[in-house]
Amino acid sequence: MSTINWYILRQAAAPLLIAILVALLMLLTERMLRLLDTVLDSSGSVHILIEMLAFLVPHYVALALPIAFFLGVLLAFSGMHQRNEINALLSAGIGLHTLLRPVLALAVFLTLLSLLNTALIQPHARYLYRSLVHDLSATAATAFLQNGVFLEVDGYTFMAENIGRDHSFFSNVFIYEVGEAGGSRVITAKEGRIVPTSKKGESILQLVGGEAIRIQSRSPSKKTQAGGDSDIVTFGKLEVPINLGAALPFRIRGIDERELTLVELWSRRNFPPSSATTKEMLAEFNDRLVRIVSVFFLPFLAIGFAIAPPRTHRAYNTGIGVLIVIIYNEVVRVGKISSADGLLPIAVAQWLPFLLFAIFSLTIFCRQAFGMTRTSGLNRIITRLEDNRRVFWSRFSFVRR
Repeated sequence: MSTINWYILRQAAAPLLIAILVALLMLLTERMLRLLDTVLDSSGSVHILIEMLAFLVPHYVALALPIAFFLGVLLAFSGMHQRNEINALLSAGIGLHTLLRPVLALAVFLTLLSLLNTALIQPHARYLYRSLVHDLSATAATAFLQNGVFLEVDGYTFMAENIGRDHSFFSNVFIYEVGEAGGSRVITAKEGRIVPTSKKGESILQLVGGEAIRIQSRSPSKKTQAGGDSDIVTFGKLEVPINLGAALPFRIRGIDERELTLVELWSRRNFPPSSATTKEMLAEFNDRLVRIVSVFFLPFLAIGFAIAPPRTHRAYNTGIGVLIVIIYNEVVRVGKISSADGLLPIAVAQWLPFLLFAIFSLTIFCRQAFGMTRTSGLNRIITRLEDNRRVFWSRFSFVRR
């Protein structure tokens, strides 16, 4: 029996891995094209781009794993059925419930892997990805520093005639600042240099040899002499709190409920972060649980669709099965939104679709494993589709002749 188990696992593992790799390749390629502009604008390296894509892998694995597992089991058993291997095993007294054991072992492993990914890895990876996006966006302003070009940063208008290659040294600097009371300040200096501060990610601009002109706000009812509303100060060294060197530190993890682990979601459900509510925390918690336990029931649905009538086209089974999984995924997503908004209770919006999906999957499998005949519901639908296809193509061939 161990030989049969390993054979079934090998048959299911190949399409499973291929489906996951293809899905990851497509999703990561699409996201890479969007991230490329951000990385180039901030003068980032390919290493940063690869690191950002790596932090997206847990999220995309959670999306691709269920459909890939379903396709892997369906194609494995469908191929065995087309080659009459299932019939041979049934004739030898080995039923579908026995052939299900290695697939269930794989389902348990993937369910635990999904639990680890969804409960722990994915929240931390999401936060690290957002942190990198923040750093790139914040340092994009530094990348736009060009000789003789005005730049708005931190409430200042900044321009330097000559900028060093490492963007840390400037000459012939001009700075304009609008004060809170309506006045303004104009600063010119021969040289400027970025100096880091004690706070991580912050820096100041240290100017050497220049003048600062402070222009006071002029009241319409108050008349002053020319030049009486401005002060000129000559300085040898002046520090301006304008951050041109590094990004400000990113916020702490947990502002978004999707950045919290499964344990944190439950422990903080009554004390949610400022950007979330208790209902959103509970909806996120239950959504993860529903998606985790749904993985275990996918083999039952896949095997139920894999065993088709002898003369039917197995593309019908694959298409209908994939459509059911996609529809179920959308129902779960909408259920999460409904429970988060308080439109429906969690038991109805999130757990009822799972219960119906589990019952349907078990019913389909049990009918195949314990005496499902060709006249049963699923096979009648598939047979009718195949008959309609044959009639259509026969009529189309008659018209062509």
